[in-house]
Amino acid sequence: AIATILERRLRDLGVTSKVPKNELAAVVSALANGLALERAADPTLPRELLARSIELIVTGLRTTEHEAGRQ
Repeated sequence: AIATILERRLRDLGVTSKVPKNELAAVVSALANGLALERAADPTLPRELLARSIELIVTGLRTTEHEAGRQ
């Protein structure tokens, strides 16, 4: 389910990825699980940290795509 949502969202943003969607979904899932554990230990961590982290991943994918297009 996560892979399909990510694929759809990236497509909506016009981002293509060479990373297989199931691997990208595993990274996001691991990140979500890890942040949940961290928030359990430190409730002061912002709830939006996962969304900001995913935004960084998407920005990285865009940058990688843009860099590849210039070569």
